[in-house]
Amino acid sequence: YDFAKKNGYKFYCLTATGDGSDEMEAYKAKTNARYEFLNADEIMLKTIIRSSPGLMLIKNGNVVKKWAVKKIPTFDQPLEGSDFGKMELPNDGLTVLIFTLIFCLPLGCYLYLDSKKRAEK
Repeated sequence: YDFAKKNGYKFYCLTATGDGSDEMEAYKAKTNARYEFLNADEIMLKTIIRSSPGLMLIKNGNVVKKWAVKKIPTFDQPLEGSDFGKMELPNDGLTVLIFTLIFCLPLGCYLYLDSKKRAEK
């Protein structure tokens, strides 16, 4: 939160815990949380972040990166000048290789064996 505030980024805490609940008020008092809390559906949160708690970086409506609580990095420079602010793009070569191995290779084997079986008849 302090990094986000210092660098002019918006910071929200999404939680399924009801606003104004005893649990939420105890957390705010214990941590002296100064950021805004927003309520969200528990299943939606589990689907999005896959960690409890976790940190998600969103830029222009796109999820740039997600971190589980034990892997949240130390931010020491603005995101624009670091690798943290860059969206990871899928490896297209790897995608083609996986597609080939999973789909095309078995299909090719089937067609080869089928043609061989027809030639024997």
